[in-house]
This record gives sequence, C-alpha cells and structure tokens, in this order.
Amino acid sequence: VDGVAHALEGPQAEALVQRLRAQYAIALVDEFQDTDDRQWAIFSNVFGEGPLARAVGLEPALFLIGDPKQAIYGFRGGDVRTYLAAAVTAELAPPLSHNFRSRPGVLAAIDALYAQAGYTDAFLTDGIAFHPVRPGTKRVDADLQRDGGP
Repeated sequence: VDGVAHALEGPQAEALVQRLRAQYAIALVDEFQDTDDRQWAIFSNVFGEGPLARAVGLEPALFLIGDPKQAIYGFRGGDVRTYLAAAVTAELAPPLSHNFRSRPGVLAAIDALYAQAGYTDAFLTDGIAFHPVRPGTKRVDADLQRDGGP
C-alpha cells in the first residue's frame, strides 16, 4: 500500500494508472468497510473517479462491497468513515434485500432487536442504519440434518 500510494504521488502516476488498468479491467473490493483513507485513494485514483483516472480519460470500473455495521478493523487503520464518504460518491448502490447465510428465525430476531432500538439510533456513528432483509431461502433446520442430526 505504501509503495503504490507513493508512486501515485510521483511523476509517473498517470503511466502507473494506465498500466494497472491495462492489466486489471475492473476492481472489486470486498469488505470495503475495513478500508482506510490511503487504500480508498488508491482504488479511487486507479479504478474510480479520482483525479488520476479522470486525467487519463478512464471510465470508472470499481465495485465496492461492504457493510458499515461489520467494520471491525479500526485497530489496524480501517475507518468506517472512509466507507461512508465513498458511499456518498457511489453512482449505483443497490441494497442487498435477501440474506442467504442466516436462518429465517435469526433474521427475525435481529430485526426485532434493531426495531426496538430504532433502526438508526442503534449505532454510534451517524450515517449507519439497519435495513431489514428477507431470508434468501426457505430452508429449515430439518433440511440440514441427516437421520435427525446435523
């Protein structure tokens, strides 16, 4: 990260952006909520709408996936405010309306918990809100069992 950030501040920055984009057509950053300002500047300048990408005439090709409620890497520089700032610039940010990882009962319990706290009042950082989701599958515990056991 340090080397790329430094190179993007140097005289060959535009050439570096062009070379990276020639090698990597798009960038997909998963767990974006754990990104810091320097990492965001790199992705924005190489794949997003940052000044270097604009200077060389490149179209944005950046996909960010994250959930600010899951930001856990503050101890190593991850900053949920970076996520929130990037979210403001997002052209298209479709919410995920279905959860395929959790059972329906777990989703209902989580929804009840956040509803009781007031969907936006449950967080210490402004700009973070809870959005209820629907189960992505109709599976029940019995579907995951064999001969009555896991």
